[in-house]
Amino acid sequence: MRSSNVLAPPPAGPLFVMQSGVKISPRFKFVAAATTVVMAFALAGCASVMPSVPSWMTPNWMTPNWMSSKSSAPPGQSLRFESDPPGAEVRTAQGLTCKTPCELMVSSEMQPVSIAKKGFVSQTVQVSVGDPPKHSFWENPPPALLPNPVQVVLTPLRHPAKQS
Repeated sequence: MRSSNVLAPPPAGPLFVMQSGVKISPRFKFVAAATTVVMAFALAGCASVMPSVPSWMTPNWMTPNWMSSKSSAPPGQSLRFESDPPGAEVRTAQGLTCKTPCELMVSSEMQPVSIAKKGFVSQTVQVSVGDPPKHSFWENPPPALLPNPVQVVLTPLRHPAKQS
């Protein structure tokens, strides 16, 4: 009795003739089917491995919850800062800093932002979360950060007048 080998190609036999008149051997059909199976397995994980795309841009159906490596932190987005005079230091609640005019990637959540410059009164602006844009191309767009851009006019410090 001969043992069957699942991966063995079928024996060379008569040619299969398609309606178009093209003749295909059983071996060619086996190689084509095996190649299709290998390619399907090789490409199966490509849809869920997208490191350069933010998680909020990836449709929900692409990565099952059990495969997700999401943390509880909200997705980040760009927040622009401007001050008059320019050159003020911006500091977010997460410790990110830049000098105005500038832009930072911040989490999409309500947070205070401090803006300070030597010789001027420091200001703290509360960045809040608004409704996501209605015209978004994504299924679940991130919420809007308000205000964006954050704009402040810094007031010079007043030194008490010297008494004589």
